[in-house]
Amino acid sequence: MKRTVFILSALISFNVYAECDEAGYFDCGTTGDVKWYLTNDKTKLIFSGQGETATNYAEEVNPYYDGVENKAGRRVNAPWGQYNNTVTDIEVKEGVTGVSWIGLGFEHVTNVSLPSTLEVLGEGALNRTYALQNVDFPDSLKVIGDGALFHTGVTNIIIPDSVKTIDTSGIKYSYAETIIIPDSVTSIADNTFLSSAATIYCTSASPCVGKGSENIVAYEKQGGVYILEDGTKFLSAADMASGTNICNKELNECKRNVLEAKGICQGSSCDTFIQSDGNYMLKFGGKTYQSINDLLKGNYDRRRIYTIEEANFVAGDKNRVSIKYR
Repeated sequence: MKRTVFILSALISFNVYAECDEAGYFDCGTTGDVKWYLTNDKTKLIFSGQGETATNYAEEVNPYYDGVENKAGRRVNAPWGQYNNTVTDIEVKEGVTGVSWIGLGFEHVTNVSLPSTLEVLGEGALNRTYALQNVDFPDSLKVIGDGALFHTGVTNIIIPDSVKTIDTSGIKYSYAETIIIPDSVTSIADNTFLSSAATIYCTSASPCVGKGSENIVAYEKQGGVYILEDGTKFLSAADMASGTNICNKELNECKRNVLEAKGICQGSSCDTFIQSDGNYMLKFGGKTYQSINDLLKGNYDRRRIYTIEEANFVAGDKNRVSIKYR
């Protein structure tokens, strides 16, 4: 009797990125000094390590671009670029100091987390992240690179006081309603603010004029208080951007409110402090001084040379200022 033998082949499903499985990731790799990971659900992109990502990635035509449903006609040609249609979150871990091309064309990204170690938001970093409405820039940031925030959807772009340089097209064609530039910025490339809608807030020390927008509003900052030319005072850059929480008190009282909001002091003890920029009030030797310079002038003895030993405040505690002399 003729027998027919059926051989059932086993269907084996496996992840081609098996080296990432144990950590619970779908894909991963190395870029510069940094490792990148994609979570199993393909919605979160993570960068971790010590140093900077590679900077030699550029952009390529997105093969999924249909001109209507997908705004991102281009995407980064880095390995993670192929996931631009699924990623909604990008997290950069502590230790990373520079990122480039991490989110180009990731139009579904709504959340970006940047570490306190980041110094360079490099070329094309968040280019064309249309759905991104908000991002907090760390106080460690020094450079906003070419096209880093090009066509981003962030509503209010508030540059921290640590930033020194904004490169070509750094914020060009953004969808921002307001952009706030601190006086720490000493270099701004031409056409940086080329945008039809944004109001640019600049201090007199910032080289904002002639950089692509004449919709510029001047302000100054004293002791953490943001002051417009007409004298209107705000307790934060975010308040100034939104036009809310106007401080109608005397300047010194507004300065006090800034510190209270930060949890540094409460109540009547809030006039016993100083910050290193010398803009806050200080009580010393039974007298109140507006700045450390005023204090030194008031106690100056020509036979002694005074230096500040410590001028840092601690949240929830009175600040101690030690003055040494020789």
